[in-house]
Amino acid sequence: MIPRQAQAERLVRPIFVVGCPRSGTTLVQCILSASSRAFSLPETHFFSWVLPALGLRADDVARVADVRRELESEAELMLPTEFWAGLEGRVDLKAINVFVAIVEHFRSAPELRAIEKTPRHVLHLETIGHAFPDAVFVNVVRDPIDVASSLLGVPFEASRSMLSYAQRWLESIQVARAYAKANPDRIRTVVYERLVHEPEAQVRELCQFVDLEYEPRMLEEFGHEAARNIQRDEAWKRDISRGVIVDRKGVWRGRLTPGQAWLVAQATRGPRREYGYADWPSASANSIAAAMVREAGVRFREARPSTGVVGAARHAGSVLKTLAAA
Repeated sequence: MIPRQAQAERLVRPIFVVGCPRSGTTLVQCILSASSRAFSLPETHFFSWVLPALGLRADDVARVADVRRELESEAELMLPTEFWAGLEGRVDLKAINVFVAIVEHFRSAPELRAIEKTPRHVLHLETIGHAFPDAVFVNVVRDPIDVASSLLGVPFEASRSMLSYAQRWLESIQVARAYAKANPDRIRTVVYERLVHEPEAQVRELCQFVDLEYEPRMLEEFGHEAARNIQRDEAWKRDISRGVIVDRKGVWRGRLTPGQAWLVAQATRGPRREYGYADWPSASANSIAAAMVREAGVRFREARPSTGVVGAARHAGSVLKTLAAA
């Protein structure tokens, strides 16, 4: 058995669940952490927010107070004062070791594999992969139209731009693909809709990739993991808390107009089709025109405070350019 201190310095074969937000990453996290050989923790936003906000690289020496401030403000992850006090006494503490200490805080037994899920860590695969050479990544993909409609319904989203959501989905797809091309053995993509329709087959394949034995409890008891992985105010994840896998295909119809769905489909059409999303939202010319006008207005209002009227007008006018380049 690896001594706890030595294990804490390197995290043995950690599993990182990533993807565009609202793609099903929490469901995958809870399923994997229901394994008797693994555990998970709440989102840390460590590589996507904490390090960039502090201007630090993983190997840089970090001030514990600064890391704590960013972790609590962005991830709303509150750890005991005693935890932070224990880190304050360490000399030349590197940022990556603060992250490892956070993970270790949630570990109940030394032999358990660590699972960390922060969706936007998909943009930092190279950094994480370098910090943890034996880490593996699970990238979750979902129909971008449903992702956009889900993003529209959560309170943490400042933007209400359909094309911004589409671009975020594309960005996540592109960086994951680039990493997979260079590191094919370290990352696996799980398509949410396939997981919904073939849960056991998909989880068995995923377990083989991450080197965890498949256990029926992973699909029977994943709801119990929600207490550890989901914040109390995250009502949009209540289905997972109930241990239910819900088919959300087409959920956009209750949140978006056909024209808005068409905009997202048009902006993501190449990669969307490659992932098997062959259906196309049926929208009239009037609905599409109305959605484009609405999108331009949203982009103008959101850009004006930081870019001024001229910059906001250019941003609003980029609607046609974005669609033409898709």
